[in-house]
Amino acid sequence: MATTTSETLRVGEIECSPGRIMLGRLLVGYERDGAELTLPVILVNGAQAGPTVYLGALIHGNEPAGAEVIRRVLREQVDPEKLRGSLIGIPIQNPLAYRSSTYHSLDDGLNANRIFPGDPSETLTNRMVACITSQAVEQSQYIIDFHCNVADSILFNFVRWEDSETGRHNLELSRVFGFTSVLSEVKRHGFGFEERLVGLLADEALARGVPALTVELTPTFNWDEPVIAAGVRGTLNVLRYLKMLDGVPEPQDERLPIIQEVLGPQLRVTAERGGFVHPQATVGEWVADGEVVAVVRDPCGDVVEEIRAPAAGYVLSYPHHGNHAAASGDIVVFVAPKHQT
Repeated sequence: MATTTSETLRVGEIECSPGRIMLGRLLVGYERDGAELTLPVILVNGAQAGPTVYLGALIHGNEPAGAEVIRRVLREQVDPEKLRGSLIGIPIQNPLAYRSSTYHSLDDGLNANRIFPGDPSETLTNRMVACITSQAVEQSQYIIDFHCNVADSILFNFVRWEDSETGRHNLELSRVFGFTSVLSEVKRHGFGFEERLVGLLADEALARGVPALTVELTPTFNWDEPVIAAGVRGTLNVLRYLKMLDGVPEPQDERLPIIQEVLGPQLRVTAERGGFVHPQATVGEWVADGEVVAVVRDPCGDVVEEIRAPAAGYVLSYPHHGNHAAASGDIVVFVAPKHQT
């Protein structure tokens, strides 16, 4: 990929000279009470030339772990005097959703990670996304976008895949990061609160030919210290792989729920009957085609449905809905088969 020269790094009105760290705010627009809506920005500009990497988190407001990974990497782990290249960090990409700890922006009802590249003339969520695109994505050669999955989930990277140089780079970055690689595909039809799987930051990156990772930490609403440490390790692995830092990538802790094989695309399994969901397999476990992976019980305790795996694969996660229950059509479990190369 292309590399930058050792020169001033600019994001909006924030400027960072080589060998420095700079903190600032990127103006998006104005809220209804006239207050400024801004995005926090951390810039680390290496003293030596190299690529620019964008690190983003909290585009969904209930997924905070990535912000802590970004803080530790940019404020504690990286010395700008020794860095080759530059890092752009936006630890809160969607302040509107973050304030309410919600997946969507309550202000306009939008899922910010479904509308890339955004629109600077539309609502605030659209403007936030457009701002991220123009100020961070457009000047980056690599992207890591941090998300969180539910507590009952393995650690994995969604890898936007196509048979191209960028697609192959995406998979290689995932392997270097050290989490399970789950190939993902565009889905234009809706399912539950995931109204569609297009317009992701990863899609914008793929369209631009920029390698990108969507990292799924755990859990939502909180953070777990071993997972945060793994996110930091994976990010530093990528920076070492790109020769931005000295050293070689380090393996992840073998005690973490990580599968070394390439999986996907993931298959979602929904409920027909409503009630309490009782998982019947362990997250990360291999299940056979047709094997019972969950049962649904009515409020009195009777089993009203057996949920079966649609194919042989690994159990990725059990996405709980509120109080560990499901209604007709709710996703009960994700299963990912081995990728057929």
